[in-house]
Amino acid sequence: MEHSTRSTTSSGFTLIEMLVAIAIFTILMIGLLNLLDNSTRISKIESALADTQENVRYATYHLMRTARMMGGSTMPFVRGGGAGNAWVAGEVHDNPATNFSIWGTSLDNMPGSDILILSEADGSFRSSDVKKFLAYIEDAGMVIGTRTTKQMVDQAARMNFIIRMANVLWAKILQMMWFFTNETRFTDVGCTYRALWKETYQKIRPGLRAVGPEFSLEMMAEGLRQKVKIVEIPVKYFQREGGESKHSVSYYHLAKTALKMLRTIVRKKLERSTKQAPS
Repeated sequence: MEHSTRSTTSSGFTLIEMLVAIAIFTILMIGLLNLLDNSTRISKIESALADTQENVRYATYHLMRTARMMGGSTMPFVRGGGAGNAWVAGEVHDNPATNFSIWGTSLDNMPGSDILILSEADGSFRSSDVKKFLAYIEDAGMVIGTRTTKQMVDQAARMNFIIRMANVLWAKILQMMWFFTNETRFTDVGCTYRALWKETYQKIRPGLRAVGPEFSLEMMAEGLRQKVKIVEIPVKYFQREGGESKHSVSYYHLAKTALKMLRTIVRKKLERSTKQAPS
C-alpha cells in the first residue's frame, strides 16, 4: 500500500522582507516631508516678499503725496457753492461737533493742492471716510461716494427705500448713457461726498453749469463725457443737521429734483464737447 505525502508551503512575508519594505516606506516618507517643508518655506518667503513690496508701495505713495502737498499744510478740501467758479479750497480740521470745518481760499490760489474733496457742510458725512477716498484716488481721476449701502446709513438719515431706489434708477440711466465709452458702475447720483484730482476738475470745469441738486450728477456726466476714470465707494451717511433739505422735504420736491436730473442727463448726452480750461 502506497502512501503519498504532500508538502505544504505557507505563504507570507519574511522578517527581512518586512524590514526592507519598512525602510523603503521610511525613505519615501522622508522625501515627501522634505518636499512639503521646502514648499512651505518657499511660500512663506514669497508671502514675506509680497508684504515687503506692498509696504514699499504704500510708503512710496505717501512720500509722493507728501511731496505733492508741499506748500499746503493739510489735506485740501473743496465745497460747492453753485457754479464751478464758486468752489472753495481749504483744509480739513477735526471738530467734535461737525467732524470737520473748512477754512478756504480760491482754488487757483491754493498751492500744492492736488487732491480736492467735495462734501456737504451739514454734518451728514464723516471725515473718517477721507482715507478711503485717498486709497482709491490713486487709481482714478474721480472717486464718488454712494449712500445706497443700507448698512452704512444711519436710521435717522433721510434715505428711505423710495429715495434709495430713485437714486439707483437715475444712476443706472446715467451709467447706460455712456456704457460703451466708460464702463463705470453707479448706484447714487445725489451724493456730494467725492474726491478728484485738481487736473480732473480743470478738465471738467468748463462743462459745469448746474447750481441746484443736479450739480453732483452733472459732474459725474461731464466726467464720463471727458472719459475720466470714476470709481464709486460706499460712505457713511447720517441725519442732516439744521433740518431737512428743501430738495427732499416732500415727495413733490423729490419729483422736481428727479426731473431736473433727467433733464441734466439728456442735456449732457446731447451737449457738444467743451474745451479744457487752462491750468
